[in-house]
This record gives sequence, C-alpha cells and structure tokens, in this order.
Amino acid sequence: MIFKQLFDQKSSTYTYLIASSKGREALIIDPVLENVSNYIILLKELDLRLVKVIDTHIHADHITALNELNKRTSCTRIMGENSKSEVIDLKNELRKSKEAQRKLKVSFEASERSRVKLKRILRQTNVVLDL
Repeated sequence: MIFKQLFDQKSSTYTYLIASSKGREALIIDPVLENVSNYIILLKELDLRLVKVIDTHIHADHITALNELNKRTSCTRIMGENSKSEVIDLKNELRKSKEAQRKLKVSFEASERSRVKLKRILRQTNVVLDL
C-alpha cells in the first residue's frame, strides 16, 4: 500500500496520497492549490492514475486544489453532503444512497495501523474503504 502524508508549511495543511500499489489508481485527500505540480510529479513517479480527490471539510487555511487536479487528470471531485460548492462531481451522501456508496468505494490492501489512520482521516466525509 502507498500512503504518503504530505505537509504544506505555509498553510500547515496535511495532504494524503493513497493507492494500493505502484501502477494503480490513487486518491488525494485535502490537496493544496500551490502544490498541484508536486502532486502530479509524485503521481508520475509512482505510475499512479488519480481517480478521486477529496476535501474532508471547507478549508479556511488554504485554497483547495480539487478543480486544478480535475483539469489536469479528469479525477472525480468529492466533498461532504453539506458542501455549498457548485463544482463538485460527487457530494458524499452515503447515509442516504447505496449508489453513492458504490461510486465512492475504494479498495486498498493496508496494514492495520494504516487502516486506523485512514478511517480516522476519512470519517468526516464517510468515504467507504474496503480495508
């Protein structure tokens, strides 16, 4: 499993890149706009295809990179069901929709320690992981 925690010093924001292994699909959580080029480089280095990008909540500390990553990779943009954003592809309404659960389901082989950390990070958006 690939689990990269990235830190933006300017905004003190943690961003996460997650994939099951090199050459597979990936998702990025809480991306920062100023770091998009770094994310793209990392994806290429690991031979990953970005399929989903998630903001766990509205960020006052930085500008999200959801739209820029979508422009560069055609990934799906995801935010919580109460998001007021009009540019989101999927609003996470998992408690209400089994179809949304299927769309958001992501499978990863992960260690127990990684599973616990991932579940805690994603709890706010209720993204379903097969861990």
